Amino acid sequence: MAVQLATVTGTFPADAAAFPTFTPSQPVNLGGGPELLGAQPVKAVISGGALKAADGTSPLQLPETNQGTPLGPTGFWYWIASGLPGIPSFGFTLTADSDITDLIGSPFSGASAVASVFGRTGAVVAAAGDYTAAEVGAVDKAGDTMGGRLAPKVVTLTDAATIAIDASAGNDWRVTIAGNRTIAAPSNPADGQQVTLTVTQDATGGRTITWDAVFKFGTSGQPALSSAAGASTMIGFRYYAVPGEWRCAGSAGGF
Repeated sequence: MAVQLATVTGTFPADAAAFPTFTPSQPVNLGGGPELLGAQPVKAVISGGALKAADGTSPLQLPETNQGTPLGPTGFWYWIASGLPGIPSFGFTLTADSDITDLIGSPFSGASAVASVFGRTGAVVAAAGDYTAAEVGAVDKAGDTMGGRLAPKVVTLTDAATIAIDASAGNDWRVTIAGNRTIAAPSNPADGQQVTLTVTQDATGGRTITWDAVFKFGTSGQPALSSAAGASTMIGFRYYAVPGEWRCAGSAGGF
């Protein structure tokens, strides 16, 4: 006599995905296990909100008899490895077509698909600004010790007659000048921001800088740029929101 099959179904949230395995075991009247000698596990898939055969399209059908004879008066016993995180293996008795939603689906109660991540849909890659400092474990401003190096982002400025600077882009500003230039007032500064501006002469050298009025140099006066071809001068500044000034913290040249 042929093995009698029963269709096993299940209904799940549309975003559920798992690969449960059904393994025939001893009949429940004999204790429900261990696995039957020579029994072949049957793999299935939970996809598109339904339990299906491993091919993802056919109904899942499992033997409920052994060559036409039930293995026990209460049916064929199966162990299920759910394939779902946090849901252990469990057993159930198959006597006819069965729906296992209540057995395997209860952990999904109230679950719903993720509509968006960081307010974006589709394939989302985390980007700058997606997390707050608190969420990523920022160094405590009250005085933690940083265990590794901290390198400021290098901002290469575009050489032009008037050189523009976006202070929010970083704190290490660098530019090679190919003529006499004006450094414009940086946009988007932050109170207390400390920066270093490195000005490098081109292959001709002898270029000069005119500073916007927001740059202040105190009684020491404006630093003289190293004039040799290819020479660099480093100038440090700190921004004071009141009164809106970039105050020079020192300079060094001849590099």
